[in-house]
Amino acid sequence: MPQLQRRQELTHRIEEVKVEKRHIQRAAQEMARRIVLDSLVKDWLKASNPGVDVRAYLIEKLFPSLVLGCEKLLLEAEDRGLVSSGSSLGDFNPINYLAQFLMRHNPRFSGSEQSSYVRAIANNKLDERNRQETLRRLEHDRRQKAFQQQFNEWSIMQSGRVSLQLLLSALSGLEQRFPAEMQGRVRMPRVAGDQETLMDEGDYVRTLLDMCSEAPSDVFDLVVQHLSVCAEQHRQNESSTQRHKLLSELFHMCDAGRTGALHRKRVMDTLASFFASMDDDERQSRVDPALWSAFNEEHDELSEEAADGEAPAEESASESVAEEAPAEPAPSAEGAEADSQPDGQIPLEAPNEDDADDEAEQHASRANSASPTAAQPKRSEPVERSRSMAPLLRPDTSSTSSFDPDVVTEKQFVRLCENVLVGVDSATVQRFRQLFSRQYMETEQDRASRLLRHKLNAELSERQRAVERLFYLMDADGQNWIEWTALASGLRAYREGVLKDAVAVAQERLSSRGWPGHRLHRGDFHALFDVLTASSGVDRVLDVLNYLSEVAERQRADKLRAEQRRRWLSGIEHSALVAAASLEPVLQAVFQALLRDADLHGESKRLSASIADLRRSEEKDFLRFLACTPDDADTVIGRHLQRASGDVRFQAMDKGRPQHVARARAGRGVEMWNPDKQEHEGAFVAIPIVDGQEKVLGVLSVDTLLDPRRTVFTQHEIHFYEGVATSFAHAHQHVHVRRQLLRMAESALSWIQQNVSKVLSIHLYLVEPDTALESCLRLMQQTDPLGNVHSHVSPPRLVRKENLFRQYLFDVLATSEPVVGDAYGERHLAFPLRDEQGQCMSVVDVSIGEHRALAHADHAQIQKMLRLMQMAHREMSELTSASKRRPLLDVERRHEESQPEVVFDRLVLTELHRYGERLSADAIAELRSYQEPSKMIHEVVRATLWVFRRDEVESGVFDTWNSCRNVVNSELMDAIRAFDPTDGQLLDTARLQDYLPAVGHGAVFKHGSLPAEYLFKWLNICISLVKHTTRIRALALEQASEAQ
Repeated sequence: MPQLQRRQELTHRIEEVKVEKRHIQRAAQEMARRIVLDSLVKDWLKASNPGVDVRAYLIEKLFPSLVLGCEKLLLEAEDRGLVSSGSSLGDFNPINYLAQFLMRHNPRFSGSEQSSYVRAIANNKLDERNRQETLRRLEHDRRQKAFQQQFNEWSIMQSGRVSLQLLLSALSGLEQRFPAEMQGRVRMPRVAGDQETLMDEGDYVRTLLDMCSEAPSDVFDLVVQHLSVCAEQHRQNESSTQRHKLLSELFHMCDAGRTGALHRKRVMDTLASFFASMDDDERQSRVDPALWSAFNEEHDELSEEAADGEAPAEESASESVAEEAPAEPAPSAEGAEADSQPDGQIPLEAPNEDDADDEAEQHASRANSASPTAAQPKRSEPVERSRSMAPLLRPDTSSTSSFDPDVVTEKQFVRLCENVLVGVDSATVQRFRQLFSRQYMETEQDRASRLLRHKLNAELSERQRAVERLFYLMDADGQNWIEWTALASGLRAYREGVLKDAVAVAQERLSSRGWPGHRLHRGDFHALFDVLTASSGVDRVLDVLNYLSEVAERQRADKLRAEQRRRWLSGIEHSALVAAASLEPVLQAVFQALLRDADLHGESKRLSASIADLRRSEEKDFLRFLACTPDDADTVIGRHLQRASGDVRFQAMDKGRPQHVARARAGRGVEMWNPDKQEHEGAFVAIPIVDGQEKVLGVLSVDTLLDPRRTVFTQHEIHFYEGVATSFAHAHQHVHVRRQLLRMAESALSWIQQNVSKVLSIHLYLVEPDTALESCLRLMQQTDPLGNVHSHVSPPRLVRKENLFRQYLFDVLATSEPVVGDAYGERHLAFPLRDEQGQCMSVVDVSIGEHRALAHADHAQIQKMLRLMQMAHREMSELTSASKRRPLLDVERRHEESQPEVVFDRLVLTELHRYGERLSADAIAELRSYQEPSKMIHEVVRATLWVFRRDEVESGVFDTWNSCRNVVNSELMDAIRAFDPTDGQLLDTARLQDYLPAVGHGAVFKHGSLPAEYLFKWLNICISLVKHTTRIRALALEQASEAQ
């Protein structure tokens, strides 16, 4: 019995040990398993690094079933003894087992238990989600706090609000400054309502938080930094508004005659005097007013100091004002008011506007008697005008100021002063006002001259408006000419023939200019009344114009038709102004005008129309069809018509007048390619397209061969088609000149970018009308940091109200003056390119980044290049002068059709020869006198020798200065003066630049050698000419292949 009991106790003990071992083993396994699970949860898929979406999908959809199936598979393998034994699987297929498990435990159809691994993943996912949520909340709070603090940085109104339009204008600069960073990362606000809405702090913060909701932290920091810069600029703009008010008051104080203008030279001299009185730190962040004056003097050469060296001594600026100041007039007995005026000034009180004319005449008479030799404004003489000249429609320029070399308007005065006072404090502004009111002195002669000039300009404007109105009334069908007999009969009927002799004299004067004698174009019409004004006086001519206008108003047969046609013709010319140098909108406007007129005033004719331009190929004329109405699009566009065909279109161009075929048929002198017209008859008219210089550009063809009624064209319809052709010619010429300007700008902008090191980028804008009173800017070209010019295929438009932080661009527009401005933390120098009337037609915006100003020599180089652009543009606009000048470039002799393309380079070559002429015997002697010059001077001379002795330079013959000095002689200078870089084999510019020092203009001059500076600029001009000539030759080859 005891033995049995001991055996039972031993058995029980063995079982307890086994259970204890089993518990220990299971605990160890569980602990190991947890360690493995924790490790796996933290490290799973780390190597592949999936995205957030992929990771969430795997955790929620795939792993709960897959991981559990893998666990069951491993347990089954362990039970079968396949894990440790290493024996063969036998009939066990693990893939089939896993597949069966996944099918039986599909979570979509049956509940599935979760493994501990899956539960650990879920727990880790929850922890990760909580951590991410915490980080997201902290980031949201950080952003919200940043925008709340930034809201206070803006110059807040008394109501504590910010304009939505101001914020949108600031945000628009984000995409311009950081296009790559902002792409797809921020959502710009889309405002459907009024942009004048004012936002409080909550609206401001919510708008920006929504915009940056998907932006990473680095992009958010860029947004905050950008808005802070904009807020600072906005505060500066508000302070400048106060300065503008003070400067306007100063202008009115000095404008004693209330003519709305001040003497330009005295204003600029006074500004130069104030600039000279500033300390060195203030001058370094501003542009010398003398440089603005040099930019406006388009027909004078820059001074040697401005072009080649540093700024002259500032003391000369103050001396110039003293030299210009006239002798002090005798004290006037005007009482206390006169005594309060500065010495040398006339009283600042102005006469009433009603007495302005009388006072102008009185002052003029007193000034003439006091000084018989004083220059006085003269009445305008008859102007030589092109017979078909008609200016393109322009927006109302009452809100803008044209450039006048003699006077400045109020807007121009404020802007020129602001260029000097930008960023100064109120004390400096007050000091400037005191200095200006003391130094700007106006004599009696000045006042009389400006009053008389103001009167004569007002009379001229009134007369021109009256002449244009009369032409508009008499040109009922819009053909851009009127019959001489109709006008002559009205002039002879005025007051029983009192103008008979004056009309005969005017007719004789017009005939001497080559006037044909039966039609008056707009230019002839204006010239006729110029002659009548010179012989009969302004008052008499105004009375004649009013009389003729009343007669024409009574005789107009169909006022509605005339008004509609005038509106359509104006639309053609207006389309050229807003076309961004593209001809397609103009062509669309032409065909729309023709089709609308046919519907309303042409008995609903079914018209077909086409436009072809005249081309030359191997001395043979041919027409190339540019565009047509939809009926002929498939068969006409791109066709060539040779002169040998004897087509009526060539007869119209040769005779210079419309050719009307009442019963036209394809193949009978009228070429038609549309098969639907081959068997039909109809009316056909060909209208020559002639530009402002009487040069035939092409032909406008209109026919009714698709109209089954066989209608004919009436006389008033043909007259209207003439007006359409004339309007198209004006629009075509405007687009053509703008295209030439853009091609020319490619060389100029690249030149500036590559030769002025501080320039970051350059933007070229064209001016286009936006509304009746406002204009907008069209961004056409911009440079990259390497100097490459990029043209926009779809140029963006900039309007003032949407670009509040680029107001300096629109200040250039309003004043036609150069402007210094800041935008988004960068300093900009904006220059106008002006048309013949002095209006700004293009803006060149030069960004110099964080630099406050350029060196004197760099600024002078920019202005010189822009002046050459201005001169080239004017020469391209005056086509008659092109046939009289002597070509200077070899590329012009080879490719005569490309002459307008190289006008700019021809002017640059003239500049090249000017530097060559400066290399005189004294320059040779100075270079030869150097014993051991600086390395830069040696490199410049060696690069010059490379142009003429390439093999010797590359072989190392001129690596020493003594070898270079021996060949610096008169023969080398003669070769430099005669060298044409566009002739024959072009230079290898890349190789030449390897020898040329990579420094800016003025850097060589600092080494004490003016001749070396001339050589350096001569080499840079050669490189620019070679690059542009390469492009011109490629363009000529392209045009030749197109013609073939």
